[in-house]
Amino acid sequence: MKQKIRMANNWSIACFFLSSASLLGIPFLNLGEDETLPLGAYVISVLFWSGLLLGILLQIVTAVMQKKSGGKKKKTHRERRMLIPIAVFMIVFVLLLCFLKSSLLCLVIDLALLLFSIEIYFYLKRRNYE
Repeated sequence: MKQKIRMANNWSIACFFLSSASLLGIPFLNLGEDETLPLGAYVISVLFWSGLLLGILLQIVTAVMQKKSGGKKKKTHRERRMLIPIAVFMIVFVLLLCFLKSSLLCLVIDLALLLFSIEIYFYLKRRNYE
């Protein structure tokens, strides 16, 4: 049972990574003056939402499997360390919004890192079960 839980958790982080990494394609989209979006925008949105929703679903499945197995959480508090990069990326994101609104590349990179660090937090939270 531990192997299945660990495998579901590993697949969830892969889906979360796909979701976060898909954001990095936004600055390279050619958004013209016309009203229609390019095909790349739809591909990025499908990758983002499918990765995010599948990762969340796998985290829920992992939580249910852990409850059924009766595993107890180890008191390592490793996931608390991830709160530092989350706070740093959040502060940088707010500063970028205030001062460098025109730098779309910086905003997207910081947003992808912020989202991925939040997702790693939940991954580590599920990882520390016996």
